Amino acid sequence: MDAKSLTAWSRTLVTFKDVFVDFTREEWKLLDTAQQIVYRNVM
Repeated sequence: MDAKSLTAWSRTLVTFKDVFVDFTREEWKLLDTAQQIVYRNVM
């Protein structure tokens, strides 16, 4: 990615929906405690 494209891209709005990760109960159980804590703190 060239500098001009990067600048244009970095000014694009990002929404919560763009970065949100929705785990199923089964997927959540696969995370260790530290990963669950990080997820809760960030989200």
